[in-house]
Amino acid sequence: LLACLRKRALKDETATVRKAAVFALNKACLSQPDLLSEQYIHTFCDLCHDSSLLTRKAAADSITTLLEANLDHPGVGLLLEQSWSACVLPM
Repeated sequence: LLACLRKRALKDETATVRKAAVFALNKACLSQPDLLSEQYIHTFCDLCHDSSLLTRKAAADSITTLLEANLDHPGVGLLLEQSWSACVLPM
C-alpha cells in the first residue's frame, strides 16, 4: 500500500491525486513511525519541487509535521532536520 501511495505521489498526472497521496503517506508514517524511512523522506523532498503549489505545500507540511513528531528519534530526526532545511526552508 505504501509503495503504491509513493508511486502515485511521484508519478500521477493529476495534482490533486499527488496531494492526496502525500497526505495519506504522511498519515501512515505518523501512525506507524517505524515505517518512516529515508526513501519516504526523499519522496517528500522531491515533491517540494512539484509543479503544483498544492502538492508542494502538502509535501512541506508533511516534512514539518514528521519532524515535529520525530525530533527525539536519533536517526530519522536528523534526516528530517536536514530535509526540512534543504527542501522546506528555501520555499
